[in-house]
Amino acid sequence: MPVLKNQYPRTNVQKRIGLKRIVLITMRMLIAKTLIIRVFLSPTAIGINKRVSGNSYCRSITTMKLFIIFFLFSTCNTFGQELLDTQYYLYNNLISKNAKDFYRGKFSPSDNTRTISIMDSLNTKNNVTRPFYILLVSKMLKKSDGALSESLGVNCRAFLESHPDFLLDFLYSKKLVTNKYYFDKWAKQIAMEFSLDCEEKKLQCINDSKRQTATKTKSTNQSRLNTFYGQIVSYCH
Repeated sequence: MPVLKNQYPRTNVQKRIGLKRIVLITMRMLIAKTLIIRVFLSPTAIGINKRVSGNSYCRSITTMKLFIIFFLFSTCNTFGQELLDTQYYLYNNLISKNAKDFYRGKFSPSDNTRTISIMDSLNTKNNVTRPFYILLVSKMLKKSDGALSESLGVNCRAFLESHPDFLLDFLYSKKLVTNKYYFDKWAKQIAMEFSLDCEEKKLQCINDSKRQTATKTKSTNQSRLNTFYGQIVSYCH
């Protein structure tokens, strides 16, 4: 892959990540902040138990608190799982140098610390940067063999079982023209890991994994999860 040159000023790069989305998220956070202040910190909310008897109002306050928590969670979750324009990640200080160098084609993946560090970053706590690391690992799957293939298998299976929604949202993203290719590559790599780890009991291991992973998967992704595990099974015969 040729080295990506900085052809755009930084202001243009920022525009390309979608100003509308940034404005929308900012507005949501401001609304949530206002609701928190009114419900949790206002004099009315603080002194309400001293002036109001009965449980009906308390139930209303509790419902509002739960709504705010759900609102904040869904806002962060929606923003965190979507793959942004790659230029955003390349100019993001939170993305490691190894990750940027690999994307720009400065080194090939192999069983070394630079490559392993990128795979380890799948488990970052930053939901915004994680999709970029999923993309990089997906690119590694194109030419994996030997020790690298084993490391990828272990990491890909672990990521599926711990963060299924992130992987499924990535593989089914409408922004990726190669999502079907990546879908097959992830399934095949994970199937190989099940075959190596479980040998003759690989189908049982896959079923156990699917059952446990389903408990961590949101309802809208359950059918996708079933399809993906079905693809894994198809590579185990």
